[in-house]
Amino acid sequence: MKLKNQLKGRQMPKKGKRIIYNNWSDFESGEGARCPIRKHNLPIVKHIHDLILELCNQHKIAINEVHYGGGTFSFRRSPPLGVRKTVFASVGLLSLAFQIPYIRFWIEPGSEIPAGAIKWSTTRDVHVFRFETLAQFDEFKNSVSTAIVRSYEWKGHI
Repeated sequence: MKLKNQLKGRQMPKKGKRIIYNNWSDFESGEGARCPIRKHNLPIVKHIHDLILELCNQHKIAINEVHYGGGTFSFRRSPPLGVRKTVFASVGLLSLAFQIPYIRFWIEPGSEIPAGAIKWSTTRDVHVFRFETLAQFDEFKNSVSTAIVRSYEWKGHI
């Protein structure tokens, strides 16, 4: 049966291709059905998603695209001349090491790292927040807001 593995709202890729969703609703239903841990993390990720959209609205940040993929979604701004794409925030349902949601963002090298954030691997301008609970997210909500706005501004200068 051809539709055996298809989920409602999910565009099934050809073998070896990435999963792409059209919007938040498709992402939520598709990823929630993939595994129990992802489903458990969706409420935290929904709060992050809504916060970023609210920040963009408040600060008149122009979002070029929100790309919903398998397990992650990213916010892109209009790129400066000569730059292919400019992601200023990326959110994942599962950090591979910790199995919890994360927000990845970029800030100017040498600038102060927002409270609650840590450096992401060896890349010097990439940082991340990880949240196990909604309470933990609420605790660092202001710090996340500041980081997202700074990331948008930094990615506009690259």
